[in-house]
Amino acid sequence: MTNRVTTKSIFKSVITLGGSQGLIVVCSLVRAKIVAILLGPAATGLFAIFNNVVDVVGGVTRLDIRRVAQREISRTGSRNVIEAVLKTSWLLGLLGGLMMVVLSPLISKTTFSNFDMTFQFVSLGVALVALSLQEGYYSVMTGCGDTKRFAISQVLGSLTGLIVSIPLFLCLGLNSIVPSIIVYSVSSAFIARCFVKKELLSDPMIRWHDVVKTIMPALKFGLWITVAAFITRAGDYCFIAWMNDNWSIDIVGVYSAGSTMINRGAGLILAALAADYYTRISAISNSDLYSLNHLVKQQINVLLALSVPCLVIFVLFAKTFVVLFYSTEYLSVIPYFTGASASVPIKIASCVLAFIILSRGAGKMYLLCETISTLIGLTINILSFKSGGLALLGYAALANEILYLIIVSIASRCYKVGIGVKEILFILISTGSIILSGLIPTCFD
Repeated sequence: MTNRVTTKSIFKSVITLGGSQGLIVVCSLVRAKIVAILLGPAATGLFAIFNNVVDVVGGVTRLDIRRVAQREISRTGSRNVIEAVLKTSWLLGLLGGLMMVVLSPLISKTTFSNFDMTFQFVSLGVALVALSLQEGYYSVMTGCGDTKRFAISQVLGSLTGLIVSIPLFLCLGLNSIVPSIIVYSVSSAFIARCFVKKELLSDPMIRWHDVVKTIMPALKFGLWITVAAFITRAGDYCFIAWMNDNWSIDIVGVYSAGSTMINRGAGLILAALAADYYTRISAISNSDLYSLNHLVKQQINVLLALSVPCLVIFVLFAKTFVVLFYSTEYLSVIPYFTGASASVPIKIASCVLAFIILSRGAGKMYLLCETISTLIGLTINILSFKSGGLALLGYAALANEILYLIIVSIASRCYKVGIGVKEILFILISTGSIILSGLIPTCFD
């Protein structure tokens, strides 16, 4: 009976969190469409530039506060830890805002070859503060297991940001880009705060110097995760830069569109891992090996059961989806989808095991896994694309995920955790089914 309840709760959490992520993606697509229609390509480009700068600076200064704080809260449930997390999110947000102010002239000069956008970049410091606070509130909700509140707050934050941004687009034109980003982030942070339980936001209980003492070990762990994420992004950037230098910007655009579709689809499922499963696994002690292994196997089985039918449908009707979300100019990416989609079941299994490493606080081990995987994966991608273009590049994604699964399987064995024979067979059947579904459309061409 316990197993049934656990499986049912996992299904419920995955559907709730995955559904909320789907709605957020829809809000993002609608926002992008409105910008494209009302303001044109220049606004789309400015959005990409400003958002990228916010992501980079925020990624460096926040030290992955959401993930490390979520782990600490789920392990302890301490009010002191929760308060320390919220105060630290303020400090990290102010640090990010200050860094943006200091670097704004340099960023403007580097990006636009002049200092005309300095004030706009300075203004984005407000967005960095708000986003850091938002991450703090999200970590409290997920760490306490409030997945329903977390999902609703995310959706309402995105929807509110979208609705408030539209009048700005209409009234300010191109000058609305930075204000809309600020409004979007501030409204999301405010709504996130409203959904944190009131008893967790009561009067201060610890002093600032105790905050540093409480949260510092977690931030050191967050530093390792931040470096690992930077290496992964650097690997992706190097591959795209290589494609651009050796082929063309059109090829880069087609590949980026294809990888974005795959990653967004996989992200709907993996969001449940980051919010719900990570909380569950962090709360289990190292000595409870049965619970650890049981939850790992259950999580893989549930996620595969939900995702594989969707992936098969996506591969069968890839042409329709490409035309719907992009245009006929991107149809050359379709050969990439079969191998890349087949990599998702393996990606699910590898991420489930990677969270074991994170939940145990093994930052150095996680960094080592990510570094090895990125370096070998970059080599595989370059050789595959040179040999077989986008079609072989899709199967390179499959090879990279198999490699990563092997790496994290070895690392997770340090904690006597792994996946069973049944799960391996389920993964193989899932991957094979997706590959076979990719062959069906070619029979009718």
